[in-house]
Amino acid sequence: MASFKPDDLARKLLDLSKTDGLLDAEKVSGALEALRNMGLNNHIEVVRAYLARIKRAEREQTILIESASELSEAVVLDIKKSMEAQYNRPLLVSQTTNKSLLAGFRLRVGDDVIDASALGRLNALSNKVK
Repeated sequence: MASFKPDDLARKLLDLSKTDGLLDAEKVSGALEALRNMGLNNHIEVVRAYLARIKRAEREQTILIESASELSEAVVLDIKKSMEAQYNRPLLVSQTTNKSLLAGFRLRVGDDVIDASALGRLNALSNKVK
């Protein structure tokens, strides 16, 4: 059987695991099943690289909205539309409430963070004063 670099194969599998730009659970399961049946000598390394790419893709395709209080569906939809326009791709939404933010919200997509919370503003002000 041909040998593949684990990261190269993982990248190709990730591309095949998406529908309309978002991860598709059925396709991910199919890719893992195909890996199991391929008989690669380095299948463990390929699976590790693929799962790492899946985790990264999940973070990059999801807006984590952390707010001081529950946001209405309309506000969440507005945030989603705005972020999809900014990132030029479809995004999923995950929302949590964090009272320590005091007011406002914090958004995270992948490694990007937009902090529009009162706590974030107080921390920024505190850092300027130091």
